[in-house]
Amino acid sequence: MMLHELSHSGALAPFAVQGLRIGALDGIELHQHIYTDRQNVTACAYCLKRRHKKGTAQEREECFHRTAVLTLVGHPGSIFCEQEPLQCIEDGSDKGSEKKAAKRLLHRIYENHL
Repeated sequence: MMLHELSHSGALAPFAVQGLRIGALDGIELHQHIYTDRQNVTACAYCLKRRHKKGTAQEREECFHRTAVLTLVGHPGSIFCEQEPLQCIEDGSDKGSEKKAAKRLLHRIYENHL
């Protein structure tokens, strides 16, 4: 609702290019990696997992978060709009797995803000 209110108040007008707003959609990693086998840590529902330094004596399991983010971009700068966390069971942790989260994010943006 906040984006809708900002749009109707004219606050997003500087972000328009020929009447259109431009958004950047990207997948990013958040939070420091946690080595669950070195620390007594329980992964949360959004933790993705991967093996770090695979095949070496220093091999460890990393837990991390990845999210799809939508940002409005324009002449005055950028505005963070929404994010959708990747879910380990639905999306996986492979590079490029942000596509499913991005689709959920775009659907939610359409339903809630347009």
